[in-house]
Amino acid sequence: MASNPYDQFDTRNPYDQFDTTAGAAVAPSSSVSDAAEYDPQSAAYQQRYGATSGNSFLQNTRIGIGKLYTDALLGARQLYAHGADAFAGGNSYAGLQQEAAEKRAIDAPIQATGGGKVGQVLGALPLALIPGANTYAGAGIIGGTLGATQPTIAGESRGLNTAFGAGAGLAGKYAGDVISNWVTNRAAMPFTGWRQATANDALAGSLKANSLDNAGIAEVARDIDSAFRGGRSAATVVDLSTQGGSLAQTLASGARRLNPSGQAEFTGNSAVQDLMEHLRNGNVNAEQLGQISSDLYDQAHSIMSTKGSDKMVGKALFKVREEVEDLIQSHIVDPAARQAYSEARGMYPIWKAIHRPTIFNSSSGDLNPRNMGSYLQKVDWKGFAEGGNQSPLYQAARWGQETRMGNAPPVPVFQLGKWLRYHASNSPVLGAVGGTVSRTLAPIAPGIRYGLPALGELSAPVALPYLEQ
Repeated sequence: MASNPYDQFDTRNPYDQFDTTAGAAVAPSSSVSDAAEYDPQSAAYQQRYGATSGNSFLQNTRIGIGKLYTDALLGARQLYAHGADAFAGGNSYAGLQQEAAEKRAIDAPIQATGGGKVGQVLGALPLALIPGANTYAGAGIIGGTLGATQPTIAGESRGLNTAFGAGAGLAGKYAGDVISNWVTNRAAMPFTGWRQATANDALAGSLKANSLDNAGIAEVARDIDSAFRGGRSAATVVDLSTQGGSLAQTLASGARRLNPSGQAEFTGNSAVQDLMEHLRNGNVNAEQLGQISSDLYDQAHSIMSTKGSDKMVGKALFKVREEVEDLIQSHIVDPAARQAYSEARGMYPIWKAIHRPTIFNSSSGDLNPRNMGSYLQKVDWKGFAEGGNQSPLYQAARWGQETRMGNAPPVPVFQLGKWLRYHASNSPVLGAVGGTVSRTLAPIAPGIRYGLPALGELSAPVALPYLEQ
């Protein structure tokens, strides 16, 4: 059959249905493939032809920021009109409600986008810079004001908007405080993994040091000395006849728990004898107690660090020292001085530890995590070995002890495996990968302590407790 010559002019020729010639033109269908694309109310239409079609996320975000402020302006106009109508008569408020309804219809497409929603949140962030915004009263007032300035349409309650805004402000303040405290009190390395740099950061944090160079260490020494001199004043008299009962009880119970040779060593300790003498006399000053506390620490530390010594005696001396420190701190009248003393008291054991060259290299500012772990296990068994202290420094020390990572790489010729592991561990990229995987899998793999077994020390330590607490 010959090709229809009219095909070139008429694509809707009814005879085409009888034309079977190969290559014959096929008339295009006039039916709509997706009718929803031409319905202005459909999502497909809005996606292709709507007000936000072709917009990027960033563009929608910018529009969302603008929407927040234009809404607030319209809401403020409504507030003014409502008051004006009440005093002078008129019906301008109703007109503005109609304007709000029209604006809401126009803004609906941007409100439906993720970028638009994010923009409205970002637009409100500058309000956090208002003085007092970080208090509950300020958060409630700002939230209530933001709610009050939201435009309303007929049938809506501005009072309800105000109450909801105030509640949201208070809830946001509470949530922010909870999250901030949680982050602050957790290990400082949630996703980056432990390595030399992060171990050094943990040491600096425990000492509240701006840096671990010579100037930073000297500043820590001045702060501790200043706090101790302020709290251990010779002018502060402690009446042991009325306030020494707990101290006397600690001395007696410490001796009872020791074997005969340990009792003899404990009661014969010079610092313990000084305390007993002051208890008999009935009074002592804070300066004398401070000297006794330092002596107790040094002697207890020596016992705990000496091979073959009676560690129970060392623990008993440490316990007596804590009782002495409690007595000193309780007699500091000025709250700021008491707080400074408490912080210095907590830093003192770490300060004494870094005096050891095997633990801290004062020239490079590097902590040896492995040796710090060994040190803490000797002087603070309960905090380190039994897990009583979960601070970042203790976590870094546990990582160093388990992985045997010090502050210097092994010689690659004789210890190639350790050399490779050292440099892998000090890679921020591998540390981040290991830390992230560890955090992700920790809830379903409670056995993970330092990350995946395959990644070992590359990941952040104790991932599960970090997420649980």
